[in-house]
Amino acid sequence: MLYKTLYFPISLILMILIFTLLTVGCDKDGGVAPVEELNPPTDLTAEAISSSVIRLSWIDNSENEIGFEIEESVNNDSSFTHLMDTDTNITSMEISNLQSDLTYYFRVRSMNSMDTSDYSNTAFAATPHVPIAPENLEVVYVTESEISLCWCDVSDNEEGFEIEQSVGNNTDYQLACKTGCDTTRVILDNRSPGTMYFFRVRACLGNEFSDYSNEVVATTILAEEWRLTFGGSLDDEGRKVRQTGDGGYIIVGNTKSFGSGDSDIWLIKTDIEGNEIWNRTYGGAYLDYGCDVRCTGDGGYIIAGYTASFGEGDYDAWLIKVDGSGGEVWNQTYGGTGRDKGNGVVKSPYGGYIIVGSTRSFGVGDYDAWLIRTDIVGEKVEDRTIGEGDREEVYSIEAASDDGFDIIGSTQSHDSGVSNAWLIRIDDYGRLQWYRSYGLGAFSKGCGVNSAHNMGSIIAGYTVVENTSDYNLHFVNTDYAGNIEWEIDLGGNGADKGYSCHKTSDGGYIVIGSTESYGAGETDVWVIKTDGRGSELWNAAYGGNGKDEGLHSLPTIDGGYVITGSTESSGSGGSDVLLMKIGSNLTN
Repeated sequence: MLYKTLYFPISLILMILIFTLLTVGCDKDGGVAPVEELNPPTDLTAEAISSSVIRLSWIDNSENEIGFEIEESVNNDSSFTHLMDTDTNITSMEISNLQSDLTYYFRVRSMNSMDTSDYSNTAFAATPHVPIAPENLEVVYVTESEISLCWCDVSDNEEGFEIEQSVGNNTDYQLACKTGCDTTRVILDNRSPGTMYFFRVRACLGNEFSDYSNEVVATTILAEEWRLTFGGSLDDEGRKVRQTGDGGYIIVGNTKSFGSGDSDIWLIKTDIEGNEIWNRTYGGAYLDYGCDVRCTGDGGYIIAGYTASFGEGDYDAWLIKVDGSGGEVWNQTYGGTGRDKGNGVVKSPYGGYIIVGSTRSFGVGDYDAWLIRTDIVGEKVEDRTIGEGDREEVYSIEAASDDGFDIIGSTQSHDSGVSNAWLIRIDDYGRLQWYRSYGLGAFSKGCGVNSAHNMGSIIAGYTVVENTSDYNLHFVNTDYAGNIEWEIDLGGNGADKGYSCHKTSDGGYIVIGSTESYGAGETDVWVIKTDGRGSELWNAAYGGNGKDEGLHSLPTIDGGYVITGSTESSGSGGSDVLLMKIGSNLTN
């Protein structure tokens, strides 16, 4: 019984002794060592390094911890919850997957298997909000090699901006440049002339990025490759230019410096660089004008114009066939006793030619549009007039998007005697299909026509600016039946006119004419690049201090444009024939 009575106290004593040894330990002499206290970490700091990451750091003051316990509290410093444990000797930690625009509080303590230390000081940091996307990205200006962009900075915490660009489309964006914070404008240089660029911008904060801004598109202007003049001491002018089979050019126009009379038709042949190979004049003692020229399948050329030197009336329409050296093969005049003009010519798909112009000898009005169909040697097969009693004139003919031809001019029969742009569609035989007028309510005139992307037509001309004597370039797109899809006026504070237009392979258009609003001189050659709805992407003026006009243009086989017209800024006389080439980079 005594054994049983003493058993419980002895067992309890042994357990207490074992526990004491385990928790207190022994010193090196085998004695009992004191327990080493867990010291709390100190100097805890918190730093937000992004909108979702905060970096913590502290000083480890213990030598016997097995790790650290990190606790956090959101938006206050009282309701802490366990966040994570670390390994031993860790003195920094990045806390990720946090929400932006919140304040986080943290505290840390040491721990081992038996105990935890007191807490460190409390540290806090606020995660910034993700930068806000820039707004209203715009193109400020473009040159041959520079594009300037600007935008609105609506973020208050960005470190900078990234500008991205895509060449020719809006799908393959690459980084173009980076800027510092609060920047709202950049100039991007070393761009290729005549090239379309798409741009977008985003704000950045470390590795955080805003959404993208709106996209903008900018096309660098076409570089002037060369410019040549032809003429004498008097006034000379180029009216139409075509590219020839050898890559060179054929220009038709008028000269008062050379020839037989007061004004002669002037035909100039150049090489691919615009250097003259030969020139010829055609005319008599009086006024003779060349308005259009086309290459013929036999290596020669067909010229349309009008003459006061030959024929029956005041002026007669005049068709001249020449060989590859400009030597006359035959000529034919058409007209009555009045003033009759041949302003454009095309080769008929069924042989012969179709001439378009204006007549006072025939028809029902002051002037009527006049169509003449000839055989292969210029003999008239048939003719017809189109008009409604007032003044109708036509100036140019081009192939339509489908079969047939578009003829552009002006009419005064549809708007109380006010001139309106006028588009006529004929079939391959020269038979009338329909006609439409444009620019109602103000004086307007159509000068150039071409096929459009929508299987309709584009028209370049000009219209009077209300309550002024100035003109705006008037640009119209129609559907296949001549109904307006859109129309737009382009220009400044002077007289600005469009004479020819072409579609480009990027879905847009290019218009060429003259401007008094821009450039260096009295009037400059004016080139405008638009998008598919006629909105201007850029415009460029080319010229000197005098009067320079681009009266006709043509896409070239190398992707540029050749322009003819007249210049008073350079050359030999009052005005000279102008031939200039601009950019081979623009796909057309």
